[in-house]
Amino acid sequence: MHAVQHASESARLGLVSPCVLLIGIELRDIATSFDADVAQLVQRGKVFRPLWRAVARRHAEIEAEDRKRQHKVESSPNAYVCAAEGCGIRGEKKAALRACGGRCPPEVKPHYCSRGCQRRDWSRHKAICKPGSKGTRLKVSAKDKAKVLELFELAEPEDVCEQDDDSQGESSPETSTGIPQPGEAHRDAGHIVDIPVSGAPGGSIEITSSTFSPEFMKSFRDSMSKLMNEGK
Repeated sequence: MHAVQHASESARLGLVSPCVLLIGIELRDIATSFDADVAQLVQRGKVFRPLWRAVARRHAEIEAEDRKRQHKVESSPNAYVCAAEGCGIRGEKKAALRACGGRCPPEVKPHYCSRGCQRRDWSRHKAICKPGSKGTRLKVSAKDKAKVLELFELAEPEDVCEQDDDSQGESSPETSTGIPQPGEAHRDAGHIVDIPVSGAPGGSIEITSSTFSPEFMKSFRDSMSKLMNEGK
């Protein structure tokens, strides 16, 4: 508990380090597992309000970064691109990619060429899709439960002190765990991969297939790139 107190005081002073956020995120996961209203705690929490707000601001930043990334993808000519960093697989149609099956906002919902890419991208996307992803309720005695719940009590609106740090943020807690199952990609939708080729228009050639798996296409791209580099 001392760690939470120190983290909240640091947040109040504007000293929001990764350690402070880590403690705040853990506290948020605990609150979510006890069905506490995290969004209200940001505005009216009786205790640790600066920490609640620091975590909410970070969550808002992550979501803004995700929206920016999604906008960049959608505004490009090759809009249907696997969301996993470094993948490079594109789809001839949006149906060629699998949408995340979670409750993330539609405007930032990522699409993947395969389950493998979704799993690799989960550590990044989890903060948006499942902000309270631990989901396991702490095992506490009846005696201690009341003390735990005191941490998540709300102050009356008239008692909310404006001298706390600036307020901002939002929360959408979930308690379930695991990666949401993606929507199935259309079997006939083709996937596209670019292979760098010196001398080719644009510096690469485009390979399209509706039968090869995305994993095979990436492996083929990497092998061809290595072969051409060795031949130089």
